[in-house]
Amino acid sequence: MKKWLAIGLCLFPLALGVVAGIRLSKESLAVIMGVLFGLISSLPLYLVTLFVLKREVRKEEPKVNPYPPTPPVIVVNPGGARFTPLLPYEGGMSYEPRTFRVIGEERED
Repeated sequence: MKKWLAIGLCLFPLALGVVAGIRLSKESLAVIMGVLFGLISSLPLYLVTLFVLKREVRKEEPKVNPYPPTPPVIVVNPGGARFTPLLPYEGGMSYEPRTFRVIGEERED
């Protein structure tokens, strides 16, 4: 079965070429041959480019970050969402300094 498949794959392009050669004009065949030879002539450059790129990829060393990653910083507003005046005594409210609490650290009271 594999033998017949291989023979068929070899004979089909040959038969297609013969039929196209008989039925197409000389100008059409010239265009087809130009496209085929153009593709075939670009293969060596393509293969050399792939070879060089594979070689360069193998030479690269993985980049290691010398610094450990920093943990994310999350700021939580303890009083919920409320209006904080931009200037002291704006709108008749007294100025309260903002306090921050770092989550994960012990609180010293």
